[in-house]
Amino acid sequence: LEFAFPNAKKAEFIVVSDDCGGSSCGRASATFVDVKSDPVFFKKLPMLSPDGIAIVQVDANTFLVKGKSTYLENDLGDLLDISFLYKRKDASIKIMPILANSPDYSKFIGKHPDELLGDVEARDVFLKRMNSSIFKEFRDDMGVSGGISSDSLGMIYASTGMAPHSGGDPSAFFIIDAFKNEMFAGIFRDNKISIYTDMDINDLDNEVVFRLDEILDQYQSRWDYNTKSIISKK
Repeated sequence: LEFAFPNAKKAEFIVVSDDCGGSSCGRASATFVDVKSDPVFFKKLPMLSPDGIAIVQVDANTFLVKGKSTYLENDLGDLLDISFLYKRKDASIKIMPILANSPDYSKFIGKHPDELLGDVEARDVFLKRMNSSIFKEFRDDMGVSGGISSDSLGMIYASTGMAPHSGGDPSAFFIIDAFKNEMFAGIFRDNKISIYTDMDINDLDNEVVFRLDEILDQYQSRWDYNTKSIISKK
């Protein structure tokens, strides 16, 4: 037990520390528990260090869980401050963006990616690395899609698609890191994937790689840590 709010005698929330079981790991994570909810709400927050946690009440239903990341870093290698928004009524918790002016990508969950790509504010994350002609090509290649999904407590938003009547070539995909407001996108054409990203490919976050490898599996490919590139599984 690492933390209790507002205090240990009358706790509404507790934070429990857990680790991988090996001292060489050095990366314990935190489990957040609302002991007053019915049923009791609990969620593992693998990006949150159990040390130095604070909880701030926003309103009667909303709380901010604040602390330091276990591994999310800035360009200088400093661990980033991190916070999660917990809504008791909804029994939901999600990571908060590091930038206050980041778009709210959550409103696009389950929708066709063209709704995000057509949103003047949200699509700016792509235009940092794509000119207008590439973006239009990318948008066309996302034309047939199952929709946008989210995971990693709202850190990752992703979608795949293909051009209409293409049979899968050309096709495209994207991953958005909502915490840092960065993207990793690919266009598959003539059996080759072209990458467009503003992420640091030398040190992609775990959540991004997990989601990327799921997407790349349909191309019989995977992310290679040694070459920092997409390689074939064949």
